Amino acid sequence: MELVLQVKYALHAAKGMRHLHRIHRMHRDLKCDNLLINVNGIVKVADLGCTKIAPKIDDNPVRTAPEIFRGEAYNGAVDVYSYGNTLWEIITAKIPYFEKFDRGMMAGEILEQVVRCDLRPEFPVLCNDDLKKVAESCWNGNPLVRPTFEDIVQTLQGIWLTIRADEM
Repeated sequence: MELVLQVKYALHAAKGMRHLHRIHRMHRDLKCDNLLINVNGIVKVADLGCTKIAPKIDDNPVRTAPEIFRGEAYNGAVDVYSYGNTLWEIITAKIPYFEKFDRGMMAGEILEQVVRCDLRPEFPVLCNDDLKKVAESCWNGNPLVRPTFEDIVQTLQGIWLTIRADEM
């Protein structure tokens, strides 16, 4: 996918999540499977069924923030962590840790490395550095250090303006 679409989709998803957080809701199941693109190319955050208080563990738990699996109290920063994985999916068009699954690792083994060893998906060599930095900031092991969706939207708007200016 070309960079303009990557940034556009990432920005739309971040704006949707910013709205949820502004109304004090956590999505808790953010992933590309839960993003819809309408006929006008607008991304909408969908599947709000996990906005309850109890954490839901999806079919691929490695997308979920480590603090949930450590049994710690958590807040909207779990969505920011998941957004980092979602951004990685937008950039690569792959499932996080796909190469580890292909090598026979089980989700539990990968999750153990995510939680205890700060394992994160690897970016391809040819990847936009600015988008990579956004995703990496979202993956910070300390939820207090992760950016907010306000921060993410601001950063992505700056990236958007830069790449649009480069096209002219």
